[in-house]
Amino acid sequence: MKGRVKLTFLRDVAPVRQGVDINVEEGCLLSSEGLEFETLRTWRSDEYEDAVEYIFDSRANGIFVWNVYLMDRGNGAMTEEKWTGNAGFWVEQRHELSYVFHCSHGGAPVPDFEGLVFQIDLSPTENLQSV
Repeated sequence: MKGRVKLTFLRDVAPVRQGVDINVEEGCLLSSEGLEFETLRTWRSDEYEDAVEYIFDSRANGIFVWNVYLMDRGNGAMTEEKWTGNAGFWVEQRHELSYVFHCSHGGAPVPDFEGLVFQIDLSPTENLQSV
């Protein structure tokens, strides 16, 4: 499966810095500089555009997505985390190749699935199926 993946941040209201990891199974994502990555992390920031696009190539036809966040561990020590505490998300399928992820970060006292909302759109160039 080959194509283009577009990540668009729709909402970020959590008190912690958040982002998204995109992982390609048995393949890679290409950065705008032409570098290859199995996993790319994109942080949500007012300093950058809300949307990014990457070309991908997956021999296993798999793309995985999850939310990431910074946690303050005291004394100014910040750690990048995923899948801890109340972290999680639910997925809204807009159409066959468009998904909206409603995410809660791990430090939320109770799950808050509107803390980070982002959309993933896939554009096929070859053999792309719904994921």
